[in-house]
Amino acid sequence: MGRIGAAPLKIPRPFAQLTATPFVKGVERSEGGFAVKGVERQRGGICCKGGLALARGDLFEPSRGFSLIELVIVVILISILYVIGIDKLLEMRADAERVALENAVGTLQSALNIEVAAHIARDDIQGLYALEGSNPINRLSKNPKNYLGELPGPDPATIEGGEWYFDTRDGTLVYRVKYADHFKTTLLGPPRARFAVRLDYDDVNGNRVFDKDTEQIHGVRLDALESYAWSLS
Repeated sequence: MGRIGAAPLKIPRPFAQLTATPFVKGVERSEGGFAVKGVERQRGGICCKGGLALARGDLFEPSRGFSLIELVIVVILISILYVIGIDKLLEMRADAERVALENAVGTLQSALNIEVAAHIARDDIQGLYALEGSNPINRLSKNPKNYLGELPGPDPATIEGGEWYFDTRDGTLVYRVKYADHFKTTLLGPPRARFAVRLDYDDVNGNRVFDKDTEQIHGVRLDALESYAWSLS
């Protein structure tokens, strides 16, 4: 068997970085590790098309898959991140509901203050008395989209979360809480917040009843009838 031509043959990458090894069965090794075509596979190595004998390297080793323990660990980590993410998302929604509730109450109080100013400008102090127990939504130029209207003592359980309504039976404006897991109140039953328009005056005798003859009125305010709080981190 003769040698390969005088011009040295360049081995392309990545084969140039692999170790060339001789063949078995007594085949003569040629310069640069090349042999004639059709030579059988050598022991511990492989024979490429064209007669190139290459040792086994990392390039040809089969990739090792995940073990059962590794898969279990990955599943546990994904489950933990999923639970944390869902809980955080619900908390963010509850916080958005809290902000919306506070903004709505602030807007209604501002509308009541404008109404009070109008009565004072007309020197109509007696007209302020009629505001107590009234529906503050009527002071707005446009009703909110989530306002159901004036209802005569409805069952709170039948009201969908995130809705407002005015209970004509007791003169209260009620908000039905949507994300109840983060809402705490002293009011029994379905989670909700109740508000009422009350006179703002100096309670001289401390009986919590306005006395026109002895006590001075300052205006009206929108009071929460029961204490409530949001449990947010």
